[in-house]
Amino acid sequence: MAEREQNTNNQKAWFLKGNFKLKYDILKGLSYTGQFSYDYQSTLEQIYNSQKELDGNVERRKPLGYSRRSSADYTNCERRSIVFNFNQVFGKHHIGGVGF
Repeated sequence: MAEREQNTNNQKAWFLKGNFKLKYDILKGLSYTGQFSYDYQSTLEQIYNSQKELDGNVERRKPLGYSRRSSADYTNCERRSIVFNFNQVFGKHHIGGVGF
């Protein structure tokens, strides 16, 4: 029996990435804009190594088979930018400003 048929090594990974933008008008001529990001990653690994040798023999001095399952999750939320924008016209005059 082939070794690959007695042993397994499964690995899976999931990813979720998102970017969001929010614009809100606070007052006439004054607005808020924010950009945010969200990252999520999850991994799973499952390993099984049989105690059998390639010929199917299980009688050894010390068993060498094992199994292991491990997983990891990673989450990151980040504020990319926050901007306040002021833009107002008074007759012939235009006033504008940006604040971070």
